[in-house]
Amino acid sequence: MFWVSFFRFTISKHQKIVYDFIDKFDSLKGKYLFAIGTYGFTPSKALEKLDAEVSKKEGKLSSGFLIQMPKSGFGKKLDKSEEEVLFGKWEKRIEEIAGIIEGKKIVRFNRINTFVRLILKGVIFEELSVMLPLLCYVMKHGWNSLSFKTDENCNSCGLCAKICPVGNIEIINGKPVWGDNCAGCLGCFHWCPEEAIQTGEFKGIKNRYHHPKVSVGDMINQRSHSQR
Repeated sequence: MFWVSFFRFTISKHQKIVYDFIDKFDSLKGKYLFAIGTYGFTPSKALEKLDAEVSKKEGKLSSGFLIQMPKSGFGKKLDKSEEEVLFGKWEKRIEEIAGIIEGKKIVRFNRINTFVRLILKGVIFEELSVMLPLLCYVMKHGWNSLSFKTDENCNSCGLCAKICPVGNIEIINGKPVWGDNCAGCLGCFHWCPEEAIQTGEFKGIKNRYHHPKVSVGDMINQRSHSQR
């Protein structure tokens, strides 16, 4: 039950930005809609949940794709060769997916069986060294104990506030203060140049990562787009 609770908590956080975007439309009836989702650990039922949300606006997801990418934050850090394998698989699918979208084709969603991936393929056992300490910590201290905070390495650069897609971070007296509207994207955690942002007192999340082709400028620009 705790594993189920963990996944529901993290997934629901990430859904917020997407659901807020969908809510801006009066109706999506008759539109060709597609989604491309990335995942590191497991995508769970992200596409199915998105389709259900779109249906509230009289729409239907015509096609959906899932792409495995490097995990961010939780889990074992990939080495360069493992990362290149994942990126290589993605590059091979670009033309295929682009052709489907350009032709407005209706295709079945990509689906990843969470049980098969985590248990039968042994993914969960590869991550135990990271996940077990985290789960034990949360069971003892609660989810709120993982709230973001800064340590003595914070240099008051304010980058975290600039890239937060939902404007949930305010710089007060030179230090970031998080509000109650966090979308759980972990952008502030991964992009802090001094690695000064921590998840409460828990020190087990050491895998800070961002896509090598994404720049700080890209992150700042995406905030302005997300708030339109």
